[in-house]
Amino acid sequence: MTDLYQLKFHVENELPGVPEQTVCFSLRQALREFCRRSGVWRTTVPSRIDKNISVYSGVGIHDADLINVESVLARKDTGNCPDNNPKPWEYLPARIYDIHNNSVVFHPGALNLFDGGNLILHVILQPTFDSSNVPPELIRTYADAIIAKTISDLAGQKNRPWFDPEISSRHFSRYKSLLNNAMVHVDQKGFSG
Repeated sequence: MTDLYQLKFHVENELPGVPEQTVCFSLRQALREFCRRSGVWRTTVPSRIDKNISVYSGVGIHDADLINVESVLARKDTGNCPDNNPKPWEYLPARIYDIHNNSVVFHPGALNLFDGGNLILHVILQPTFDSSNVPPELIRTYADAIIAKTISDLAGQKNRPWFDPEISSRHFSRYKSLLNNAMVHVDQKGFSG
């Protein structure tokens, strides 16, 4: 997560004297909270359907925690279609699956019609606390919000040499504004691969 730690300078510049490890810890916490509250880390997780398998990863290759499943699409295999036109994708209702830890667990028989076909989960993620593969563009795009949240949190720590309620309040207001903007933007953008 090298890109995240490149934001340290901005925090240390605003709050001199905060130990580097404390800044790094707070940056991670701010990134996790921002992702959880804004829903900006959205991706798709593809899988091959096997009617005998009911549990599918909700995070795929990502080192992340599953926050929510926005939608599930399934499609039958097109291998035996005479015209070789792909079957249409179908949205599956949320009532046929549950989220457990980082997995999507389908109720018995829910995927029988799609055996051998494809499954796409549209998911919202947050990095695990020790994640090392957060998409760099996510950090670059939302650096100002992550910095503002980190400064607000650190400056709000009473009985610390860097405690400053005015700085904390100013940066928290900035963070809230950036968080709201991100939430509006992500609702308009939708999902990417």
